[in-house]
Amino acid sequence: MSLVPIPKQRYWRIACCIVALLLLLASGLKSLGNNRVFFVELEILLGGDSVVHFAAAFIVSTLVMMAVSDKLYRLKLVKLPLIFVMLCLVFAVDEGLQLLSAHRQFSWGDLGFNYAGLICAGVLVWRLRRANVWQVAGEENVH
Repeated sequence: MSLVPIPKQRYWRIACCIVALLLLLASGLKSLGNNRVFFVELEILLGGDSVVHFAAAFIVSTLVMMAVSDKLYRLKLVKLPLIFVMLCLVFAVDEGLQLLSAHRQFSWGDLGFNYAGLICAGVLVWRLRRANVWQVAGEENVH
């Protein structure tokens, strides 16, 4: 069985998606009660629940928005990149699912910090893409 080689410009996209999925998986594991003590101690170590929500949302949002192609990034919904709107929904669903968890509780504050991280990431990515600072080899950045 031979492996199909992945083009080099896709390695960073795959890495970004894997890191983003691992952070979302951590949220899911915490909701299920797996390693609850570990996650609580980690939150305390990192500066509290609000800091973790902001940082995780910022990291996930930045990685996902940088991983999508320019063509996908340019798709708009309500004058915002479609990927930005999709991330808004992902964070809302993630926080909303906590209503079903015995180990977590829904918090408007947490959702607000998630959105603050998303907005900061959105501005950063918009500036990087607009200034042509971020461009994948073999991909044209047309604006």
